Amino acid sequence: MTSFRLRIAGAALIALALAAAPAASAAPFQIVAGTDLTTGHDVAVDAAGTGHFTWTAGPFQANVTHYCRVPRGGTGCAPGSERTFQPVNRFNETASAEAGGGPHVLTGAGGAVIVITTRAGEFRRPDGSVGGTSFAFVSADGGQTFSGQQPIGTTASNEAILGPGQSITRIGGPTAGLGGLTGTSVQSTPFGAFASAHADFSASAPTSQAIALDDTGRAVAAWSDGVGKAVRRHSGSGDVNDLATWGAPLTPRADPMALAGGPHGAFVLWFGHAAQGTLWSTQRISASGLAAPRPAAGGQPLTQADLVADASGRLHLVWSEGVRPRLLYRGSPDGTAWSVPTTVSPPTPNGNLRPEVAVAPDGQGFAFWINALANGSALMAAPVPGGTPVTTTPGTTSTVVFFGTRFATVRVPTGCVAPGARLTVTAAGRGLSELRLRVDNRPAGRDTRAPFRLTPLIARTAAPGGHSVRVTLRGATGRAGGRTLPFSVC
Repeated sequence: MTSFRLRIAGAALIALALAAAPAASAAPFQIVAGTDLTTGHDVAVDAAGTGHFTWTAGPFQANVTHYCRVPRGGTGCAPGSERTFQPVNRFNETASAEAGGGPHVLTGAGGAVIVITTRAGEFRRPDGSVGGTSFAFVSADGGQTFSGQQPIGTTASNEAILGPGQSITRIGGPTAGLGGLTGTSVQSTPFGAFASAHADFSASAPTSQAIALDDTGRAVAAWSDGVGKAVRRHSGSGDVNDLATWGAPLTPRADPMALAGGPHGAFVLWFGHAAQGTLWSTQRISASGLAAPRPAAGGQPLTQADLVADASGRLHLVWSEGVRPRLLYRGSPDGTAWSVPTTVSPPTPNGNLRPEVAVAPDGQGFAFWINALANGSALMAAPVPGGTPVTTTPGTTSTVVFFGTRFATVRVPTGCVAPGARLTVTAAGRGLSELRLRVDNRPAGRDTRAPFRLTPLIARTAAPGGHSVRVTLRGATGRAGGRTLPFSVC
């Protein structure tokens, strides 16, 4: 945010907030480049702020799961940290294809790092059956060393979490095979065990799937497909793999794209259309249902996004925006007020796609995404400014406005106002009898009693960027005067 200053009739300096391009975070850096990086990628961040990255590379039906670490403040994989994983099938062959949206990486207490890959093919399972299987490779020393392949389940997965309790829970398709997911299922596996059962929510091919834990430690699942869209919350008792233990479906306003869970609850991020463009919004999920949606970002076109919560419950949103997409970041303490957008990666043709974000307990972390190149693609990463204080209107600035021979001090926000929030304008001056506002040339209220204060609501469809408020003051003698002042919508 920038500002300019000027002086009027010997009055104090006047500062007016101007809309500006989002601030930039640290420069992006490359994790890996190649011609076969299109299957999937994921990132997790441990308590020390170390980023754990995983991706798949290699020809179809013979790809390899890769892993590396990036220390807090680092700009590339730590030397010697890369590992590769290829599960062995019942014919003692390693050639297989990633099935679903993996691979995934999870971090836990005591230096635990878990890399998960789901493979299509003939793998012998602990229950005696043969087929596509999800495997975990487990590290107890922060990713220095890993165990051999540990089969954990039968379903393909688009997302994985630690929990509820001592388990790994994944959302994906009911079978781990090729040809895309054929439905939406959740499968939870206790540590060190294997699961065959799964809760089947839908038999239609999904367009999005997500899973998280809420503030009570219960699993929450969200998905959309050709039939509809839904969010379901587990009851907290019984087997997560039993559909009967899940609550009734809730319907978000639009297709859910991501879930985030923390001390303030679980939030579903959805993508919708508005009169002035497209919109990301969040809705909190609780035992009583879905709360009213809160705008999180706006612009056109918006393409892809990810949402995560840190240990304090702060939300961290990364999304791709624009015809030549740029990657942006915003944070929120509660899903209501959001920080000013920060550029994670500048506009890039065919780039800044499929973003993932993960943060440490203090909110610092990494974004991870893919860029198309002339010959292949590159997986890119950048730190996200998660520790930045968050506020909708971080302060006010004083402006002198004359009405007749008198003047009043008008205060407007120095920061941006989120769509759906209120623009607060106050005025104080001797002889003042009326404050009147027009926002973007539309009437926005009138106050005739001190203290003079108006708080017009900014439309949920308001486009980000520069806007204006026309302030008109009137004195007891009827003399009037006004100023048009800029403000910014986040």
